[in-house]
Amino acid sequence: MDKEQYDILVDRIISNDMTMVTKERFDTIYRHYNAVSRLSGDIIECGIWRGGVSIFLAKLFNDKNVWMCDSFEGFQPLDYASYEYYGHEAHTPRFVLPGQTPGSPERFYEEVIQNLASFELYPDDRIKILKGWVKDTLSTNTFTAK
Repeated sequence: MDKEQYDILVDRIISNDMTMVTKERFDTIYRHYNAVSRLSGDIIECGIWRGGVSIFLAKLFNDKNVWMCDSFEGFQPLDYASYEYYGHEAHTPRFVLPGQTPGSPERFYEEVIQNLASFELYPDDRIKILKGWVKDTLSTNTFTAK
């Protein structure tokens, strides 16, 4: 993908509010394209929101499978998660927690499907969507060696 195609793709993803990721973060991935493309294996994004970064990754690395993992229900309750917070900069997401969201997990899932289709990535055998909480959907048995 040349720089002009890259700029058009990223601008379209950002301007259509498909991501919370900044242009600078996309730039980092783009700069490291050669190194990443030499690695074997698939690409995974956990917590895809509206699918913008996964769309970008699928377009940039068009020879790799892209796994898109999300609950499609917002954030899980904190007592359900097991993690440590080290004071990283926090931001307020542009959607609300379950129970406050106007819609259902199916609506969010369908929005991602529509976004993929708008970039001619649905249906696409390279795109793998795992619906559910990461702790429940990812395990040592989720992926098989090639």
